[in-house]
Amino acid sequence: MSENSSAKPVVVAVDDARENLQLINGLLKDDYRIRMATSGAAALKSIRQEPHPDLILLDIVMEGMDGYEVCETLKADPELKDLPVIFLTSRSDVEDEAKGFSCGCVDYITKPISPSTLKARVATHVELKRARDVLKDNNAYLSAEVLRRTAEVQAVQDTTIM
Repeated sequence: MSENSSAKPVVVAVDDARENLQLINGLLKDDYRIRMATSGAAALKSIRQEPHPDLILLDIVMEGMDGYEVCETLKADPELKDLPVIFLTSRSDVEDEAKGFSCGCVDYITKPISPSTLKARVATHVELKRARDVLKDNNAYLSAEVLRRTAEVQAVQDTTIM
């Protein structure tokens, strides 16, 4: 897990309009550590920093690398592929939403931002990510424990056969 469960979750907000970033920051800063980026390239740099974020709020329409490209880049990276991405965009066509989901986002929110919708969806996806992280950690521990105990049994069998 990127940090312990008592620390404030980290959210990376990406939008080329600073006023949108200020709005997101104002809505979420009490419950989350917000890192902001104004381009796709800056977003990837911020996302790769430790601690990795618990959630990414990503605009689609940006100069240079758009949100779809950022999302596809994240999903192709084994270390970052499980980070939840919510598109937060003015694009409201069904085709845009379908493209967002097909490239790997977990949710899609259209602008103008509804504060209650943003807060609820961010909280839900951060909680889901944290639960997945706990399960992943527990599975890794259990797998290691099975290997350790199997080795112990094998060692006992090897000494008994002799």
